[in-house]
Amino acid sequence: KDPAQQENLAVDQMTGLYSPKYLWTRLREEYHRAVRYEIPVSVILVDVDAFGRINDNFGYQVGDYVIMKIANTILNNTRITDIVARLEGASYAVILPQTDVQGAYFEAERLRVSLSQTDYIDDFMNSSRRRKNESAKITASIGVATYPAEEKIETEKDLFHRARRAMDKAKTGGKNKTFTFEKVG
Repeated sequence: KDPAQQENLAVDQMTGLYSPKYLWTRLREEYHRAVRYEIPVSVILVDVDAFGRINDNFGYQVGDYVIMKIANTILNNTRITDIVARLEGASYAVILPQTDVQGAYFEAERLRVSLSQTDYIDDFMNSSRRRKNESAKITASIGVATYPAEEKIETEKDLFHRARRAMDKAKTGGKNKTFTFEKVG
């Protein structure tokens, strides 16, 4: 494949973030680098709470716009060395090379707060078109997992699934929360 085709496979066309396929390639590389050099690597998974409400209340065009703005918010709250991907819908992943659990939790919390403080629709839709008391704010449930951990992590997939379990716990724990796998177990 030519480089342009390969780049298209690596990028989510809507947001410009990396694709899930590219994320897995990079996660495998970063995980093996962490194991080899005995350095940490963390994964943050972000899932927007009740995203369907945006599509239901404002339509899919606005929903797509919000997905793109969320991507920009994530990029603006991560480091240049972090690998940011859109998984599907309003779900995102961030690989944080050389970042321990405390650093990853700090970055995830900063991201969660930034997401919750942004009005994603104000500059798209005149506020007079909104229904009374209709919120254009979003919240996100975030899961964090880090290698190395007390409980052995065998593969990059284990690391990713731990972040997913922490994110699921954040959702069932009331949403708009950040959990680490270490906290959830």
